[in-house]
Amino acid sequence: MGSTNPYITLRKFPDINPRLGDLIIHISQGDAAEVTAMIRSDPQLINAEDPSGTRPLFFAVRHQVPLITQYLIENGEEKRVGTKKGDRH
Repeated sequence: MGSTNPYITLRKFPDINPRLGDLIIHISQGDAAEVTAMIRSDPQLINAEDPSGTRPLFFAVRHQVPLITQYLIENGEEKRVGTKKGDRH
């Protein structure tokens, strides 16, 4: 998996939606079952953004979890992998 620590993102944005924060952690851990369950229970999470504009697909690509990446794309994630600053992966 990728080397970016999701906890850095969460510390940088203390006001982040807690559900999105949990989703980011599960994505970074490659926990496809939990990611799927969270998005099924709250479909808006699939396109949720942290304050920098980063969406779940960015974290899935960055952490190299192809199963989650594929799930996000197949289930409605807008295919924009980047942040408001222009970081792209």
